[in-house]
Amino acid sequence: MKKVFFTLIIIVLYFGTGIGQDELCTPDSSYAGKSSNLYPEAFHPRTNPDGGILDTACINHDYSYVFTAVVPDSFETEFGNVKLDSIVVEENGVIFGPNGLNYKCNPPNCNFVSGTLGCIELYGKPAPDNEIKVYDLQIKVKITALDGIVVINDTLPQYITDSAHYFLPLMAENSPYCQSLGVYELNKGYTINILTNPVADILSFEANVFGYGELNYSLTDMQGRKVVNNVRSVRDGYNLVKMDVTSLVPGIYFLNSKFKGNRIIKKVIISDYK
Repeated sequence: MKKVFFTLIIIVLYFGTGIGQDELCTPDSSYAGKSSNLYPEAFHPRTNPDGGILDTACINHDYSYVFTAVVPDSFETEFGNVKLDSIVVEENGVIFGPNGLNYKCNPPNCNFVSGTLGCIELYGKPAPDNEIKVYDLQIKVKITALDGIVVINDTLPQYITDSAHYFLPLMAENSPYCQSLGVYELNKGYTINILTNPVADILSFEANVFGYGELNYSLTDMQGRKVVNNVRSVRDGYNLVKMDVTSLVPGIYFLNSKFKGNRIIKKVIISDYK
């Protein structure tokens, strides 16, 4: 059932270098005063297919994400406007993530008082015993009104938008897929532009190549298994390429392409929404 949208908290995710465990994260003050929402908004297959976490974590590689929290003075409920006391990230509050990742807050007690600016950092090094898959991260929060009467326990981002997710793909150690924004490019000799992402039936992409030759392209799943493999002749300029993915299980895949020894890998989300 669709939940009432609350003006609660802004969380802005950005990818950065690892921060020492003894250091507190620093909130990004440029987001103070923003209207409530999640930035970037969580992935939603229909309303925000380009949202969510686009970066990839690797086994035995340092990882860090910082969430900047802008806490409002009040929030709207079906009973009217309610003054906010605080939003607290509960103990063991970041759930369904890979082993080896932890979190810390600024303020250190993870108690975000109304009208303040703070941050949450997800950090660590994913352990070798983790399953290679896509993790669906959630944040457990307790929202308390100023009078103490209204107390809500729920998780983000689902509390704000039903069917929204912060997916975190975890790949094997030394995988080439662990690149910012889910894109791995080894050349400037050609470009790949995915036109349908996410996709439920026909994956379409443009290959802008320089010269003539053969374009090898395939899809691999999170376990590295090649599920589609094709080759076609391309000519100088833009070439439209289509792949039927209706038989594939919804999830995150990687489009691997190779042209004249140059290689590009991009992330593709296959959805069951048409």
